[in-house]
Amino acid sequence: MISIHTQRLTLLPLSLPQLHLYLEGVPSLAQSLGLVAEPLQVEPVFWAMLPESLANYSIPKVAEHPDHYEWYTHWAYILNSEKRIVGGTGISGLPDENGELQTGYFVDERYYNRGIATEATTGLCNWAFQHPDTKAVIANTLTDGFASQRVLQKCGFELQGENEEGELVWRLAKP
Repeated sequence: MISIHTQRLTLLPLSLPQLHLYLEGVPSLAQSLGLVAEPLQVEPVFWAMLPESLANYSIPKVAEHPDHYEWYTHWAYILNSEKRIVGGTGISGLPDENGELQTGYFVDERYYNRGIATEATTGLCNWAFQHPDTKAVIANTLTDGFASQRVLQKCGFELQGENEEGELVWRLAKP
């Protein structure tokens, strides 16, 4: 089973059945993993987008790419000391023709300012850079998303400019 282990976290790529449980709610997924079955506390706008992202991207892509599902799925952040899901991330798939892929992440509000997003993003990027075709990881933030911007800066991402949606575009080149 694939997973990424950092100092405090296990990043677990969700299988197709696990994605369906996640769509039902974090407690369903957590219970199936033997973790604390409690909802996450995240910004309402994020929870409004998550079911659509899972249903329209992650679930179909994981079904389409069962041998490489980890590149298309949602990864749960598990805080090992508490045996609970405290956030998550995803990547856009295998590297594109430019050797790039995108990532995004979130953390339960109760775990803000503990370095979880930085630790997890570093772990995920290190894992992605093990693929020979990966040349860079891209991430977008809102212009007022200062905490996310700081996470990316700590991970070594460099600001590239703005995209068409007015979001800031960040890039981490393979070391």
